[in-house]
Amino acid sequence: MMWPWLALCGMAVMTAAAQLLIKTASERVEDSSGLRRFVLTLVMPSTLVAGLMIVIAACLYIYALTEVSLSTAYASTAIIHVLVFFGGWILFRERKTAWHLIGIVFIVAGVVLYNI
Repeated sequence: MMWPWLALCGMAVMTAAAQLLIKTASERVEDSSGLRRFVLTLVMPSTLVAGLMIVIAACLYIYALTEVSLSTAYASTAIIHVLVFFGGWILFRERKTAWHLIGIVFIVAGVVLYNI
């Protein structure tokens, strides 16, 4: 019964990493905005890798759903917000406030309490 939980963890990590890769790609596109920036970001190698990661993450999630309830699996996806929060803070120097941290504490507490 441990494999579904590992699949959910893998899904969360891969989804968060994919989001950070896409953000990295969009930061590398210079001197453009709007639709042009979107298209240039879309065809960057890191965005394509991120897309593959999202597909793999979806497969891991589908596997987890075969073993745990939908409500449990879906509640566990909230941890993605925590991973992206810290990734954005560390990699992109995004400003965070005390309210952001309080929100993260509530997310983690909610996931833990839901899965007890």
